Amino acid sequence: MIEINNKAGFRVDLKEVEDVVKKFLDYYKLKNYKISIALIDDEEIREINKNYRNLDMATDVLSFPSSEKEKKEDKFLGEVLINYSQTERQASHFSHTAWEEFIFILIHGLLHLLGYDDLSKEDKEEMISLGESFIKKMLIGKK
Repeated sequence: MIEINNKAGFRVDLKEVEDVVKKFLDYYKLKNYKISIALIDDEEIREINKNYRNLDMATDVLSFPSSEKEKKEDKFLGEVLINYSQTERQASHFSHTAWEEFIFILIHGLLHLLGYDDLSKEDKEEMISLGESFIKKMLIGKK
């Protein structure tokens, strides 16, 4: 089950978001796993970022992986919070459309739920490579 909550009311095709998440779960052979996606605004993500990461700033994505017990017993991977406004602002920096950047950030957040991290330069490069490879293989993101 994929739960998507567009709390900020962004103009995003939620069906396409759900399709991308389904492809991700299929790609990583995570049949019947549950994920929660929330689209939130600058203010809310800034507050959450401040509370959980001690960073008083808006960001593009925050991921909250579930515990190993929840993954095993409930098949719940966790929650991804995305600030679509931030993805729109940073898209041109990466030569993406807003939609392409949103999809990339969604995949990045989902990879965090699988245990990938980007604290070191090498880990960050690996996550970028995995995200780009997935998008290319699944032919998604263009809009």
